[in-house]
Amino acid sequence: MSLDFREKNAIAKQLAGDIHLEKDKKLLGRYLPQDRLLFRTASASRPDLSFDIIFLLLDFTSKENILANRESIVSGPTVIDLTKPTESNRSSKPAVKKKSQKKKSIPKLNGPGLKKLKSEMLTRSTQIGSIVTGACAILIKSLK
Repeated sequence: MSLDFREKNAIAKQLAGDIHLEKDKKLLGRYLPQDRLLFRTASASRPDLSFDIIFLLLDFTSKENILANRESIVSGPTVIDLTKPTESNRSSKPAVKKKSQKKKSIPKLNGPGLKKLKSEMLTRSTQIGSIVTGACAILIKSLK
């Protein structure tokens, strides 16, 4: 594939999602079986795994092939819809839905906002350091 950075970035953003992560990993394994992305797991602290895999896949295959791979492979256990009662999953208690994890967005600062934040953090650190130094001095005096 000969896509430039912007095209690959836009497609990767569009297709990224942990729901298809295993299928995308299998496809990447066909092209690069020892790539480090295959051994990484998705986590809240690193939510970009799916994006990274798709971005790399676009060097070897097209968007259409990625989508076709997602539709053709059936992996994992069969999902049972607990919202519709059937004979096998009826119970006296209603189904409990898990809360979905919301990704926290961290604002990116640059320019004057970043300088102000750095200045405030430095001031706080200096104040805390002074308090700790004073407390240590008092403790040492009391030990003599």
